[in-house]
Amino acid sequence: MVNLLSEIPLGWVKVIITFLFLALVIWAWLIPKEYIFSESPNRKIWRDLRIWTTIAVITEAFIYLIF
Repeated sequence: MVNLLSEIPLGWVKVIITFLFLALVIWAWLIPKEYIFSESPNRKIWRDLRIWTTIAVITEAFIYLIF
């Protein structure tokens, strides 16, 4: 198994990881708004967890692609 993984070019690994980050963002935006705000006292935009998830994943992906 280790030999199989070592044969994958690093460029493809970055592409796969980038698509996984993108899938996380898409999954977050598929969560219904009513579920996100179910326990929230108000519906202000800064309480929307989908936005925070997007910011966090984009930051992680940016750092991953740089280093």
